[in-house]
Amino acid sequence: MMLVPEYRMPIDTDILALLDNGAAIRKRALIRQLVDSHQGSMEYTKKAIDGRISALVEDGRIVPVLNEDLAGFGLSDAGKNASYLISRQAFERKWRFDRMIEGISCGSRDDCAAALHEALLYKSLYRLTPAQLDMIVPALDHEYSVAYTALQCLYSAAVRRGDLPADTAVLTQKLQHLLERFRDDDTCRPAIRHAVHLLAYMGDEAVIGQLEHDAPRFDSDRLKREEYMYPVMVNVIDAYRSELHALASALMAGGKKRAARDIRAICEYALDPQEYKRKMQKIQEEEVEIF
Repeated sequence: MMLVPEYRMPIDTDILALLDNGAAIRKRALIRQLVDSHQGSMEYTKKAIDGRISALVEDGRIVPVLNEDLAGFGLSDAGKNASYLISRQAFERKWRFDRMIEGISCGSRDDCAAALHEALLYKSLYRLTPAQLDMIVPALDHEYSVAYTALQCLYSAAVRRGDLPADTAVLTQKLQHLLERFRDDDTCRPAIRHAVHLLAYMGDEAVIGQLEHDAPRFDSDRLKREEYMYPVMVNVIDAYRSELHALASALMAGGKKRAARDIRAICEYALDPQEYKRKMQKIQEEEVEIF
């Protein structure tokens, strides 16, 4: 039996092409985009496009996205009058992605690693819900490679999107445990840095404990004070400024002058990051002029 290729009108092809990339698009925005890109065409009127969208929904090639599913596409509650759409193909890809995320907490170590890799790969396309982030948190207890991939997923969701797991207490506990496990292994420094920044985002005091541990070792090949000079660090440094000044004084009294200066430099950065950067740039320029 010979299979007959599915016929697509040109307008259908254009509609599905926009919906195939995995992002849910608001119907109104989809129509506007098609009209604007085909100005002067009698085939691409609002009425014609709306009619073809309805037909594609009816035959299953387009799937309306329900309000309760919007978060998974990085969208907030749209309200009763908003309509978001995605192609059937993209919808099925998202469904497979969600099932894979479930494998993080109930599958084998290899299933967990594969799912975390997918989550990291598609982080810009699919937004992990708090419940899905909860599934990732236990992976922080795995060996370094798996734990670091999980940490990258959690860091990206929190610092770049503002999303945290529903159970932040468990996340905090796991991050603190991760610091204890890897803090003395310089090859694991990327994970320590991500964990510190994520804890800083949550305003957790463990950041100060890690800074106290790190300060005497600043200026080693892998460990620099600049790891604590990021915008995400500012609020937690400000919140514990008095404790850090006391730490700097104790380090100075103990003969660890460089560590004390580094602590004070971090505190200075947190007061005004842009001014601190300008100051450092000016110092560097003056040093170049001397040579």
